[in-house]
Amino acid sequence: MSHVESAPQKKGSAVAIIGITVGIIVVLCLLVAGIGVMSYFSAANKGNQAENRIDEIRQNSASNLSNLTMRIQEMAQVPDMAVGHLKELIQAQMSGRYGADGSKAVVQFLKEQNVSVDQRMYLNIQSEISGGRKEFEITQNRLMGQCRSYKDELGNAWSGFWLRLAGYPKGDLKELCRAVTDAKTDSAFSTGQQTKISLK
Repeated sequence: MSHVESAPQKKGSAVAIIGITVGIIVVLCLLVAGIGVMSYFSAANKGNQAENRIDEIRQNSASNLSNLTMRIQEMAQVPDMAVGHLKELIQAQMSGRYGADGSKAVVQFLKEQNVSVDQRMYLNIQSEISGGRKEFEITQNRLMGQCRSYKDELGNAWSGFWLRLAGYPKGDLKELCRAVTDAKTDSAFSTGQQTKISLK
C-alpha cells in the first residue's frame, strides 16, 4: 500500500520542481528585461542631456564672443561697416593667434578705421579683451570637458551599447565638439609647422 502512494508523491514533487524552475526562469527573464528597459531609458536620457549641454555651452561661447565684440565696438565707436572685421579679429585673438599681446592688433585695426584711440581707451580695450578672452577660454574648456565626458560614455562598452541603441550621438560630434580656432592654428596642426606671428 505504501508503494502505491509513493508514485503520486514523486509525480507531485516533480511537478512542484518544474513549477518552481519555470517560476525562477520567468522571474529572471523579467529581471533581465527590466534591466534592459531601464538601461535603454537611462542611456537615452543621458545622451539627450549631454547633447543639450554641448549645444548650450556652444551657444554661451558664441554669445560671449558676440558680447565682447559689441562692448569693444561701443567703447571705441567702431563704424557698423567695420564690425564684421572687428569680430573676426577678436575671434582670432581669442583663439590665441596673436598671443598675449593680441589686443595690440585690435588697437591697430581701430587706428586703421580712423577711430581715435587714446592711452586710456587702449588700456580699457586691452583690459576688456583680456577679460573676454578668459571668459571665452572658460566656455571653450567647458565645451571640451563636456565633449570628452560624452565621448567617454559613447566609448564605454555598457553605456556605449545602450547609447547607440537609443540612436546617439544624434549630432556630428566632430562639428559640435570642434574648438574655435583660426586658419593659422588649423594650418599649424595639419602641417606640423608654425608660422611667425605678425600683428599687421
